[in-house]
Amino acid sequence: MSTTLVASSLAAAAMAAGAAAPAQASTSYAAAQEASVVTAPNFNATGNWSLYQANGPVVRLNLTQDSNGKLYGTARWDNDMSTVNDGAVTDSNIAFSVHWGNGGRGRYVGSLTFDRRLSGSVYNPFNPSEQSTWLTSRTF
Repeated sequence: MSTTLVASSLAAAAMAAGAAAPAQASTSYAAAQEASVVTAPNFNATGNWSLYQANGPVVRLNLTQDSNGKLYGTARWDNDMSTVNDGAVTDSNIAFSVHWGNGGRGRYVGSLTFDRRLSGSVYNPFNPSEQSTWLTSRTF
């Protein structure tokens, strides 16, 4: 697996715990969760925040989002800093690419969840079998 894919076991456990709905959840609660994802029109990814990959690494981002949703900024993992490329926020979705200094690549795609955190997946566009999931602890 490429070193471009990163996360903590704590984050993986949180994703696993949060992925399943409570056994006795009401239909109206599930509908409210789904509706809140759809109705997130003011999502802005500007700022310093981290994403936690399920396979170990923590990626620290410093992003600016313009009025059209385009993302600019940097990504850091360990001692490797890179520019965020092809980044954009549309509705409640986010996507961007990072070309790490070690030659690795990561395409990050995610969305805003009902609790206003981001979660998604990352893969290497040159080797799609290299992939992981990710999440944030920050709310947006």
